[in-house]
Amino acid sequence: MKFYFIFLFLFLLVFTPTISAQPPFIQPTQPFVDGYIIEIPEQEILKVNQDFNFFFHVFNISNGLPLTDSLVNCEFNLHDSTSKLIFTDNSLFFDDTTTAFNVTIGGGNFTPQDYTYVTHCNSTDFGGFISVAIKSTPDGKESVAFPQQFSVIALGIILVMFGILRSRYNLLKHMGSLVLMVMGILTLYPGYNNISHTTLFGLALGSSLIGIGFYFLIEDSFSREEQEGKFEQPQGSTEEEEER
Repeated sequence: MKFYFIFLFLFLLVFTPTISAQPPFIQPTQPFVDGYIIEIPEQEILKVNQDFNFFFHVFNISNGLPLTDSLVNCEFNLHDSTSKLIFTDNSLFFDDTTTAFNVTIGGGNFTPQDYTYVTHCNSTDFGGFISVAIKSTPDGKESVAFPQQFSVIALGIILVMFGILRSRYNLLKHMGSLVLMVMGILTLYPGYNNISHTTLFGLALGSSLIGIGFYFLIEDSFSREEQEGKFEQPQGSTEEEEER
């Protein structure tokens, strides 16, 4: 029965849904007939700790003509998942070769979470802005979605429990232990669904999977009864036997 509490804890840890903060802004509609419109290349996922260069093209809404830094000034603000401002540039650089405003942000500003950046451009007469939600992941790719990885973890748990309940299928327990350890390592790096070692949930889940898997993998080595049953020889006498 003592093992059931371990698996109950692991089950609740794995299958309790995590709550992710919503981006602090919503993509706005453009209700104006005069002013400026900002277009950007589509980029929704960035890589953690990697520098990134954002590009912005600015056009006049009324006639579609592109605008340069001689006509407008553009500002960039980056917010994290708690709406905290973590980067700002009050005067974006304009590149004549690409006819675009751009700003480079150091990779140290990006950790695995959701972000929102706001860019607005204005002159003495008109203005325009855009708000875009992005995310940063450990490998710069879309995270594996639930429940694929958790299904594998559940399989490992089932194999271990089946091996505990039926000693003749002890090999299944070892297989399940290895599955849990592998999934624990994969959870820590590169991470599933952004639950990497940089998040408290990811650290707890990955460490628990590795620890529990390793315990049941070597458990038999510390069981005197198991050793006597397998090798059919005494494993030494206890203090009580020596006194007799």
